[in-house]
Amino acid sequence: MTVPSYEDYTELIHKRQTVRHFTDRVPTKEEIEKVITAALKAPQPWKFHVVQDKEMIQKISSNTVEKATQAVIDRIMAGLGFTEPVEEPVFYGAPTVITITWSAGMGGSKGLDIGLAVMQLELAATTLGMGTINAGFSGMSNDMTRELLQLPEDEEIIVNVGIGFPERTEPTQPRFTLDERVTYH
Repeated sequence: MTVPSYEDYTELIHKRQTVRHFTDRVPTKEEIEKVITAALKAPQPWKFHVVQDKEMIQKISSNTVEKATQAVIDRIMAGLGFTEPVEEPVFYGAPTVITITWSAGMGGSKGLDIGLAVMQLELAATTLGMGTINAGFSGMSNDMTRELLQLPEDEEIIVNVGIGFPERTEPTQPRFTLDERVTYH
Protein backbone atom coordinates (compact mmCIF):
# COMPACT_ATOMS: atom_id res chain seq x y z
CA MET A 1 0.00 0.00 0.00
CA THR A 2 1.34 3.39 -0.98
CA VAL A 3 0.77 6.07 1.62
CA PRO A 4 0.29 9.63 0.34
CA SER A 5 2.97 12.08 1.35
CA TYR A 6 2.30 14.59 4.09
CA GLU A 7 2.38 17.32 1.44
CA ASP A 8 -0.23 15.55 -0.74
CA TYR A 9 -2.43 14.97 2.29
CA THR A 10 -2.29 18.57 3.49
CA GLU A 11 -2.94 19.79 -0.06
CA LEU A 12 -6.13 17.69 -0.11
CA ILE A 13 -7.18 19.10 3.27
CA HIS A 14 -6.65 22.65 1.99
CA LYS A 15 -8.68 21.95 -1.16
CA ARG A 16 -11.66 20.67 0.85
CA GLN A 17 -14.00 23.48 1.69
CA THR A 18 -17.65 24.07 2.37
CA VAL A 19 -19.54 24.78 -0.86
CA ARG A 20 -22.53 27.12 -1.00
CA HIS A 21 -23.04 27.23 -4.78
CA PHE A 22 -23.73 23.93 -6.55
CA THR A 23 -24.38 23.03 -10.18
CA ASP A 24 -27.46 21.00 -11.10
CA ARG A 25 -25.31 17.95 -11.91
CA VAL A 26 -26.40 15.08 -9.68
CA PRO A 27 -23.61 12.77 -8.49
CA THR A 28 -23.91 9.26 -9.89
CA LYS A 29 -24.58 6.22 -7.73
CA GLU A 30 -20.96 5.16 -8.32
CA GLU A 31 -19.63 8.56 -7.14
CA ILE A 32 -21.84 8.50 -4.03
CA GLU A 33 -20.80 4.93 -3.23
CA LYS A 34 -17.13 5.91 -3.47
CA VAL A 35 -17.50 8.68 -0.87
CA ILE A 36 -19.61 6.48 1.42
CA THR A 37 -17.04 3.68 1.12
CA ALA A 38 -14.42 6.13 2.41
CA ALA A 39 -16.73 7.16 5.27
CA LEU A 40 -17.28 3.51 6.22
CA LYS A 41 -13.59 3.28 7.12
CA ALA A 42 -14.37 5.36 10.23
CA PRO A 43 -15.26 3.49 13.43
CA GLN A 44 -18.83 2.19 13.89
CA PRO A 45 -21.41 1.08 11.33
CA TRP A 46 -23.27 4.28 10.54
CA LYS A 47 -26.22 4.20 8.21
CA PHE A 48 -26.25 6.47 5.18
CA HIS A 49 -29.52 7.53 3.54
CA VAL A 50 -28.99 9.12 0.11
CA VAL A 51 -31.64 11.63 -0.98
CA GLN A 52 -31.57 12.83 -4.57
CA ASP A 53 -35.24 13.69 -4.91
CA LYS A 54 -35.27 17.48 -5.29
CA GLU A 55 -38.71 17.78 -3.66
CA MET A 56 -37.62 15.81 -0.58
CA ILE A 57 -34.49 17.93 -0.21
CA GLN A 58 -36.60 21.09 -0.47
CA LYS A 59 -39.02 19.78 2.19
CA ILE A 60 -36.17 19.07 4.62
CA SER A 61 -34.70 22.51 3.97
CA SER A 62 -38.03 24.34 4.25
CA ASN A 63 -38.92 22.57 7.47
CA THR A 64 -35.53 23.47 8.94
CA VAL A 65 -36.03 27.15 8.07
CA GLU A 66 -39.55 27.09 9.55
CA LYS A 67 -38.24 25.68 12.83
CA ALA A 68 -35.35 28.13 13.05
CA THR A 69 -36.18 31.69 13.85
CA GLN A 70 -35.63 34.14 11.02
CA ALA A 71 -33.21 36.04 13.25
CA VAL A 72 -31.01 32.94 13.56
CA ILE A 73 -31.07 32.36 9.80
CA ASP A 74 -30.30 36.03 9.10
CA ARG A 75 -27.39 36.02 11.58
CA ILE A 76 -25.91 32.85 10.05
CA MET A 77 -26.27 34.19 6.51
CA ALA A 78 -24.78 37.59 7.40
CA GLY A 79 -21.87 35.85 9.11
CA LEU A 80 -21.24 33.96 5.88
CA GLY A 81 -21.18 37.20 3.91
CA PHE A 82 -24.54 36.84 2.15
CA THR A 83 -26.22 40.20 1.60
CA GLU A 84 -29.15 38.94 -0.50
CA PRO A 85 -31.69 36.31 0.56
CA VAL A 86 -30.68 32.76 -0.32
CA GLU A 87 -33.39 30.64 -1.94
CA GLU A 88 -32.42 27.50 -0.04
CA PRO A 89 -30.20 28.36 2.96
CA VAL A 90 -29.70 24.85 4.33
CA PHE A 91 -28.18 22.76 1.52
CA TYR A 92 -27.56 25.68 -0.90
CA GLY A 93 -28.97 23.76 -3.85
CA ALA A 94 -26.88 20.63 -3.37
CA PRO A 95 -28.48 18.01 -5.63
CA THR A 96 -27.84 15.19 -3.14
CA VAL A 97 -28.18 15.03 0.63
CA ILE A 98 -26.72 12.20 2.68
CA THR A 99 -28.49 11.77 6.01
CA ILE A 100 -26.29 9.88 8.44
CA THR A 101 -27.98 7.98 11.27
CA TRP A 102 -26.95 6.00 14.33
CA SER A 103 -28.83 3.38 16.34
CA ALA A 104 -28.40 2.89 20.08
CA GLY A 105 -27.22 -0.69 19.59
CA MET A 106 -24.27 0.43 17.46
CA GLY A 107 -22.16 1.44 20.47
CA GLY A 108 -19.11 3.63 20.16
CA SER A 109 -18.63 7.33 20.63
CA LYS A 110 -21.10 8.74 18.13
CA GLY A 111 -19.92 12.36 18.27
CA LEU A 112 -16.28 11.54 17.60
CA ASP A 113 -16.92 8.65 15.24
CA ILE A 114 -19.44 10.53 13.11
CA GLY A 115 -16.98 13.42 12.81
CA LEU A 116 -14.39 11.01 11.44
CA ALA A 117 -16.91 9.52 8.99
CA VAL A 118 -18.03 12.94 7.74
CA MET A 119 -14.47 14.19 7.26
CA GLN A 120 -13.52 11.05 5.32
CA LEU A 121 -16.65 11.44 3.18
CA GLU A 122 -15.82 15.10 2.51
CA LEU A 123 -12.17 14.40 1.62
CA ALA A 124 -13.21 11.59 -0.74
CA ALA A 125 -15.75 13.92 -2.38
CA THR A 126 -12.97 16.48 -2.90
CA THR A 127 -10.84 13.93 -4.75
CA LEU A 128 -13.77 13.39 -7.16
CA GLY A 129 -14.21 17.12 -7.84
CA MET A 130 -17.24 17.42 -5.59
CA GLY A 131 -17.96 19.73 -2.69
CA THR A 132 -20.02 19.39 0.46
CA ILE A 133 -22.04 21.44 2.92
CA ASN A 134 -22.25 20.02 6.42
CA ALA A 135 -25.70 21.25 7.41
CA GLY A 136 -25.48 20.90 11.17
CA PHE A 137 -28.55 22.93 12.02
CA SER A 138 -30.68 20.86 9.60
CA GLY A 139 -31.25 18.62 12.62
CA MET A 140 -34.09 20.98 13.51
CA SER A 141 -36.19 19.06 10.98
CA ASN A 142 -35.42 15.56 12.26
CA ASP A 143 -39.06 14.54 12.86
CA MET A 144 -40.10 15.43 9.33
CA THR A 145 -36.91 13.94 7.84
CA ARG A 146 -37.54 10.71 9.77
CA GLU A 147 -41.03 10.56 8.31
CA LEU A 148 -39.87 11.32 4.73
CA LEU A 149 -37.14 8.68 4.84
CA GLN A 150 -39.35 6.22 6.75
CA LEU A 151 -36.70 5.70 9.43
CA PRO A 152 -37.37 3.45 12.42
CA GLU A 153 -37.72 5.15 15.81
CA ASP A 154 -34.41 3.75 17.08
CA GLU A 155 -32.44 5.43 14.29
CA GLU A 156 -31.18 8.84 15.38
CA ILE A 157 -30.39 11.40 12.69
CA ILE A 158 -26.93 12.76 13.43
CA VAL A 159 -26.16 15.01 10.47
CA ASN A 160 -27.19 15.86 6.91
CA VAL A 161 -24.44 16.50 4.36
CA GLY A 162 -25.24 18.19 1.05
CA ILE A 163 -23.01 16.98 -1.78
CA GLY A 164 -22.59 17.90 -5.42
CA PHE A 165 -20.38 19.66 -7.92
CA PRO A 166 -19.36 23.24 -7.07
CA GLU A 167 -20.59 26.00 -9.34
CA ARG A 168 -18.01 28.20 -7.72
CA THR A 169 -16.12 28.31 -4.48
CA GLU A 170 -15.59 31.15 -2.07
CA PRO A 171 -12.25 32.29 -0.71
CA THR A 172 -11.35 30.13 2.26
CA GLN A 173 -11.77 31.61 5.69
CA PRO A 174 -8.60 32.36 7.65
CA ARG A 175 -7.69 29.52 9.98
CA PHE A 176 -5.92 29.62 13.30
CA THR A 177 -2.17 29.39 13.70
CA LEU A 178 -0.45 26.78 15.82
CA ASP A 179 0.50 29.49 18.33
CA GLU A 180 -3.17 30.37 18.78
CA ARG A 181 -4.32 26.78 19.41
CA VAL A 182 -1.44 24.67 20.73
CA THR A 183 0.07 24.70 24.20
CA TYR A 184 2.94 22.40 25.14
CA HIS A 185 3.19 21.26 28.78
